[in-house]
Amino acid sequence: MKVCKIWLLEVLCILSTLKIVNTSVNTSREPNVKITTQSSNHSAAYLSGNAVDGCTKQHFVHNCCSHTKAGQKEAWWQVDLDGLIVMEYVKIYYRDQGYQQKQRFGGYQIYQSNTSDWRNGHLCHKDTSSTSAALSLIPEIPCTGSAQYLTIYSDRRSGGLSWYSSYAVLELCEVEVYGCPLGKYGDGNCDSDCDVGCANSLCDPVTGGCAYCAVGYYRSGSVCVECPSNCYDNICNAESGVCSACTLGYYGSHCNQTCLFNCKDKRCMQSNGECEDCEDGFFGSSCDVCSVGCIKHVCDKVSGSCSRKYLKKNT
Repeated sequence: MKVCKIWLLEVLCILSTLKIVNTSVNTSREPNVKITTQSSNHSAAYLSGNAVDGCTKQHFVHNCCSHTKAGQKEAWWQVDLDGLIVMEYVKIYYRDQGYQQKQRFGGYQIYQSNTSDWRNGHLCHKDTSSTSAALSLIPEIPCTGSAQYLTIYSDRRSGGLSWYSSYAVLELCEVEVYGCPLGKYGDGNCDSDCDVGCANSLCDPVTGGCAYCAVGYYRSGSVCVECPSNCYDNICNAESGVCSACTLGYYGSHCNQTCLFNCKDKRCMQSNGECEDCEDGFFGSSCDVCSVGCIKHVCDKVSGSCSRKYLKKNT
């Protein structure tokens, strides 16, 4: 029993040091296997769908890999992620059977696009390995941003580096696109909602941090919070929270100070709180009270000079 208690304490100690890490998911297969296409087929056994079948073996056993036709100067493979995905990274398992695989894979490019027309999309990565030895056949590439389509492309029209193959061939055994659907993040299943303050519902697929703040919000640390309550039309600087203007009766960079009560219509300068105009009976930038010698306390609102004075009685 004593040994058991010691073991239990050790387990609890280990668990207490573990951190729960939010992660995105392989959107190529989750929540469903996605539709793929490629520029050509080597044969009916090596179609584009083999690259999203969950098999990460890097050889042709059991038809694990896709393969484009030989003798071409261009080759591409594409997956439709079935909606906008905020991507984190792409992991590729390329065929590795010692038959010029690195020469074929060298110089590959990855494009993101919102339509199948990937040539007008965004180039998020281009391999620049100087030698075949430097090229990984299981690369993990940061490829951030939102897109519905991801395309892997090989171009041999201009030749490329001396160690590249003469023709463009893609032999992709598995392509994993990690991220979350737009508006979601983390928890290993992308079930958490991006914060309401994230512009266009765009947040980091792992941490949930907003890429940009929506109108009416500003960045405070890693989150977007509402603009100060007295900002006019709820508009403030997205980074500092400084109000563009204040609602009536308030001033200051964050509109958290109250205008003097004797400012006409509660209007004062946002920068320093000085009244734009004074109520009757007051004068100057601070709207001081008119002299008691002024009839009905009426005076010039700039100088303070009485409009009319009480006459002194002779004694």
